[in-house]
Amino acid sequence: MPETDARLKFIEEIYDAALRPEMWPGTLERIGDAFNGATLALHVSSEASSGGFAASARADPSLFELYMSDYVTPERNPGIAPLMEARPGTIIRRESILGDSAFRASDFYNAIFRPHVLWHWMFGPILAEPPHVAVFGISRRPSAGEFDEREFKTLLRLVPHLQRGLQISLRLQRLNHRRCELEGVLAYLPMGVAILDAKGKVLFLNPLAEDIIASEDALGVKDRQLVAADSAEANNLSRLIGKAAATGNGVGASPGDAMTLSRRSGSRPLQVLVVPLRLGDQAHWAKGSATAVFISDPERSPATPTSLLRQLYGLTPKEAEIALMVMRGHELKQVADQLHMTFETARGHMKLILDKTGNHRQVELVRDLLRSPAGLTFR
Repeated sequence: MPETDARLKFIEEIYDAALRPEMWPGTLERIGDAFNGATLALHVSSEASSGGFAASARADPSLFELYMSDYVTPERNPGIAPLMEARPGTIIRRESILGDSAFRASDFYNAIFRPHVLWHWMFGPILAEPPHVAVFGISRRPSAGEFDEREFKTLLRLVPHLQRGLQISLRLQRLNHRRCELEGVLAYLPMGVAILDAKGKVLFLNPLAEDIIASEDALGVKDRQLVAADSAEANNLSRLIGKAAATGNGVGASPGDAMTLSRRSGSRPLQVLVVPLRLGDQAHWAKGSATAVFISDPERSPATPTSLLRQLYGLTPKEAEIALMVMRGHELKQVADQLHMTFETARGHMKLILDKTGNHRQVELVRDLLRSPAGLTFR
């Protein structure tokens, strides 16, 4: 294959790997074929606890582990100082910074290169965009000869594509982390949440929305569309979703609408709020999302754990139980009756609860409890 065609093939594979990180090792393998490389490595580190990755080809995993644990400082590795001084996109040949005799005498050579019969080495900083730093390296055996000028220039021509591929990979990784974080937050909401695209098709359901739909009592999903069980309500729901989607796509002005959905079981209706996700919100969710549907089921019993109320406010078990019942909407007289205590005893407990939570009235207490972390688990 002509050199230009081979380079274009590498470039194509680099951008494929940018979209599918599991392809990086295979891409490095193909680059290694062209350069007669014995080992190749692409390492992305991050100042954060997550957000980096490493890919290698033809390398013993123990070699990489030893390198990362013992040979990443200038004192231990003669290549680190030049690496730190080089600008991103620079490729360094070992022979240009360290002669054969000095290299052979180094602990780095004897621990890393010699056991694996490696000698020639090209490496360089591919990316330096805080918090990420990326380094590429390729080595080969003595019998393969020193990397010549043509190989050096060929690798330099590939470097900008490696840089861009890594930038794409890291951006997709950040977006995926953000999506997972948001999904985790939505799982704690005390209502079902459905995210829809511009055509009303479901992109995401939180666990509570999945449970409500699985019950097949008032709401379902057909051809990825939310569908109400009642035909008249189904038409109205479709209309509200269409209005919200138009606004989400910048061609409407609906602030959102609410409706109720009757249930086959005869239980109290579901309460539904349909709102647009405007263009500015989409960057925080998923490309193409246009509408959010919030679904509240008044029949679902609240499940705020009393242990959480105790941890937040220092309540006793009995006080936490009373606070939970008040959050559920019970009057203090009802609380006293259900807990088999006198009204005066219940009122005494309530006074202590108000003191511990810093409130003066029961209505303030309920408001603050619902706004607290305890409210996130309120079902």
